[in-house]
Amino acid sequence: MTPANPSPGDEWLGPDSEPEFVISRSAIIMIGIEPYKHNGLLPGRRIYLMHMKTGMPYLRKDERGEVGLLTKQGWDDMTIDGELRVVEPPPLISARLIARMTDWDYRAILGNRDAEGNPAPPVAGEALPLEPGAAKMLAQVLCCDEHGAKSGNLSIRRTLEKHWPGELEEKFGAFDSPPTIRRWRSERGTPGDRRLTDFVRMWGRVPRGGYSDGLIDGIIYKVCLRVKTEPGTIEEIAAEVATLVHEINAGKHPDHEKPTVPYPIPSQSKVYRSWRELENAYTAATMEGAAVMRSEWKGSGRSLKAKHPLQLAMIDHTRLPMSVVIDLDNDIVFNEIWLTVLVDVYSRAVLGWVITAFPPSLWTVAEVIRRANRQKRPPPGMAKKHPILRRLCGRSDIIIVDNGREFRGHGLEDAVAGAGFSIRFAPIKRPTYKAVIERLFRTIKGKLTSRLPGVTIPIARASKREYDARIKACVILEDLEALMNQCMAEYHTEPHEGLLGRQPALVFQKGTGGHIEICHEIDRFMNEIMEVRFNVQVDKAGVTRWGLRYTSPPDDPGAVSDLLDDLVPIEPRRQRRDDASARTKLKFDRMNIGRILVWNGKTRRYVLLVCEYSNYSEGMPLELHKQIRDQAKAEADEFNSEEQWLAERARRIRAIRSIDVTASREQKAELAKLNEIPRIHQLVGNILDLSIEPAEAVTLDDFIHHDVAAIRSIDDEVRAPRKDVASEGSDKPQRIPARDRRRGGQPPRGQSQTEATSPRRSGSSRKTIGEY
Repeated sequence: MTPANPSPGDEWLGPDSEPEFVISRSAIIMIGIEPYKHNGLLPGRRIYLMHMKTGMPYLRKDERGEVGLLTKQGWDDMTIDGELRVVEPPPLISARLIARMTDWDYRAILGNRDAEGNPAPPVAGEALPLEPGAAKMLAQVLCCDEHGAKSGNLSIRRTLEKHWPGELEEKFGAFDSPPTIRRWRSERGTPGDRRLTDFVRMWGRVPRGGYSDGLIDGIIYKVCLRVKTEPGTIEEIAAEVATLVHEINAGKHPDHEKPTVPYPIPSQSKVYRSWRELENAYTAATMEGAAVMRSEWKGSGRSLKAKHPLQLAMIDHTRLPMSVVIDLDNDIVFNEIWLTVLVDVYSRAVLGWVITAFPPSLWTVAEVIRRANRQKRPPPGMAKKHPILRRLCGRSDIIIVDNGREFRGHGLEDAVAGAGFSIRFAPIKRPTYKAVIERLFRTIKGKLTSRLPGVTIPIARASKREYDARIKACVILEDLEALMNQCMAEYHTEPHEGLLGRQPALVFQKGTGGHIEICHEIDRFMNEIMEVRFNVQVDKAGVTRWGLRYTSPPDDPGAVSDLLDDLVPIEPRRQRRDDASARTKLKFDRMNIGRILVWNGKTRRYVLLVCEYSNYSEGMPLELHKQIRDQAKAEADEFNSEEQWLAERARRIRAIRSIDVTASREQKAELAKLNEIPRIHQLVGNILDLSIEPAEAVTLDDFIHHDVAAIRSIDDEVRAPRKDVASEGSDKPQRIPARDRRRGGQPPRGQSQTEATSPRRSGSSRKTIGEY
C-alpha cells in the first residue's frame, strides 16, 4: 500500500504529482456523523477510508459518475462543503503533547544533511532537551528502512553491522539490540512516515510541581468541600485545617497517628488554590443554587430563530435607572420609570415601545401591541433618509412573553382570541431564552439613560459622591420619550452584530418583501387589546363599576335599551332577575375610565357607555381613581370609624329586641329546637358548654349532715299531689276545674301540670288503644 503521508524524496512520487496533506495516524475522518480511518492512497490515486465500526470502505460517485473510492478532487470538494472533517484526538500523555508542539526536523539528526545527502543549514532545536535518545532511535530505524532490512532480528543486525559504523557510530555510539529496534519499527510510525516526535519515550518526563503530602492535601480538600455546602471564608478554612494539623502532630486526632516528623502547617495561599480547584458547576449549584449554575456555567443554547419578519416577536419590561419629573408645577418626581418593548425576532427591529411611570400591567402590554400595529414618527431627518423607519410595524403571528401576572390574566387571553395572534410563554427562570430582548435593553441603557441627569447609581458610590438622583433630575417625561424616539431610530440604522453587520431596518425591509401585514380595522383591534372584565351585570340603569355608573352616551340615548333588548332574550333563565338585566363582559382603558365598552353577544359588537360624571372621570386613570376613593374612605373613617358606626348599629338592634319580651322568649325556644337538629348541632355546637373545675380536698362533713333537715331543706313547701277523697271510688267522670287567672295560668292546688293539660279519654278509647 502506498504510504498516506510520504516524505520528500520518496521514489513513488513523480515531479508533477500533487502535494499530500499531512494526516496523523491517530486522526479520525468524520463524514457527517460517521467516523472513518485514513489508510493511505491506493493505486489509481484513490483514498482508502475505512469505517471504524463496520470496516467497510467509503464509496462515492466521482467526477465521471462512477462509484468508487474517494478521489483527491472529491476530498477537496467535501472539505470545502463542510461534509468532511479531520478530527485530531488530543494526546493523553503530556510528553506526547509537548512532542507534537515542538518543531523538530529529522534532518538535523543526520548531520545536517538533506534527503539528497547535501549539507543543510542548522535547524533550531537540535539539542532535543526533552528526549535526547530519540535522535539515536530514529537514526537506527531510518537506517534499516533505507537499506531494506526485513523485520527479523538477524536481518536488522546484519544491516546495522554493515551500514552503522562510520559517521553514525561516531555520533551516536553502538547500536541497540535488534529486538528493541524491531519493536520500534513496528510501533513508531511507518516506512516513509517516521517523525522524531514518534520516538519520544512516554515515561512522564514533563515539568512537575513540588511534591506534597497526600494526608495534608486530603484534609484541605475535605474541609474545602464541606465549606462548599455552607457559608464560610478562606480564613476560616485555613484556621480549621491548621487546627487539624496541630492535632495530628500532637497525636490527639482519633483517626491519625502521631507522625515522627511533624507536618508543616499549610499556608493560606495553598488552601485558596485547593478551594479554586474544587470550583466547578456542581459545587456552584450547591452553593448558589441550580438557577445560578445554569446562568453562569451552562451555555445559553440555541437562540430563537424566525423564517421571516413578523413571525416571532417578544414583549418584555425593564426598569430605567433614573428619575423623571412628572409635574413641573407641583415638583413631582418619579424614580420608578419602566420601558416596555415589542421586538421582532427575525430582524431585531423594535415594533413598539412605551414608557410609563408605574409598574407594568395589562395596559402597558395592550398599549405596546397597539403601537406595534401603527406607523411610526421617527425624527424628520432620519425619516427622509430612511423611509422604512416609518413602517417598522405589523401584526406578529406569535408573541413570546414571560410568566408575569399581566400576561397570565384573562384580559390578554381574550385579546389574543379577538385580535388573531398567538401567545407563547417562555420557560420559567430561563432569561437566556429571551436573550434578544435582554441585549436590546443593555444597548438602550448604554445609549440613553447612562448619560442623562438623574440617572440612578449604586448606593455606595452615591454616598461617596453625595449624589441624589431626585435632586439632579431635570428631565420631564415628554423629553425622555423624544430622546427614546431618536435612540430607537439610531438603533435601527446601525450595524447589528447578530445580523452579520446589517441594520435591523434593512433586514426588516428585505424580509417583508415589500408587504407588511397589519390590522386595518384599527378601532376594533384596539378594542380587542383593552383590559377585560367578565360577568358584568347590565340593568336598566346601565353598568355600575368602581363606584361609578355608566349609561348611554349623549349622542346615542338608547344604547342601554338596545343592549338589553339584544341580551335579555339570550340570557340563561336561571340568571334572570325580575327586572330586565343581563350579564356580559366589558373592556376598558386603564388610563381613561370615563368610558367603557360592553360586549353585545348578539350583534358581535362592542357598545360604548360613558360615565354619568364625565367631568370627573374623563381622562382619569384607574389607579388615581382608586387612590381618591381610598383617601375619601380615610377621611370618612376619621370622622366616624367603621368600628364606631357598627357599634351604634348593634345598640339599635338590641333596643328593638328588648321591646317585645314574648318575642324574645319564642325566639329562644325556636333557637333551642334548631340546635337539636343533628346537622345544625354539628356545625354550631353546644349552646351550653361544660366547664370542669379541678378537684379539691373535702371532708365527710360536706356529705353527712349532723343537724336537722329543716334547716337545710329547700323543698319544704312542695306538697305531693293526691286525689280528692270524695271522688275516690266513683264512676262518674271528674270535672276538670277551670284555671284561675289569678294564679297566672297555673293548675289548681292538688293538681299537677300533666294532669291539667292531658286530655281525658273515654272508656271506648281505652279498649281500642289499651292502657299503659
